Amino acid sequence: MPISLPPLLHVGIIVEDFDRAVADYTNRWGVGMELITDLEFPAATLHGEEVGRSAHHGFIKTGASEIELIQPLKGRSPYTEFLDLHGEGVHHLAYVVEGIDQYVESLRAR
Repeated sequence: MPISLPPLLHVGIIVEDFDRAVADYTNRWGVGMELITDLEFPAATLHGEEVGRSAHHGFIKTGASEIELIQPLKGRSPYTEFLDLHGEGVHHLAYVVEGIDQYVESLRAR
């Protein structure tokens, strides 16, 4: 039985150089950032170890969804691990659901 995907909120893309990536999207597609922010988590946990980390985030509107560009700044994080293992690329897809626990249970039931 095929799974019906909920609406796509955004595609998260890890980049090494935020400014270069923004310039590339602007030159190729004529789009600009709608929201740019730095997020810092001074006491985050990664693999059971407390680590501080921060990242630069920017969102490009693409109609019904967005592209999120993410450049890790400081500390170890899932983003730095992704870059080390895969280089730049798609890190995640974010979907809109009413309740994550119920949605995950419905997927398990299938």
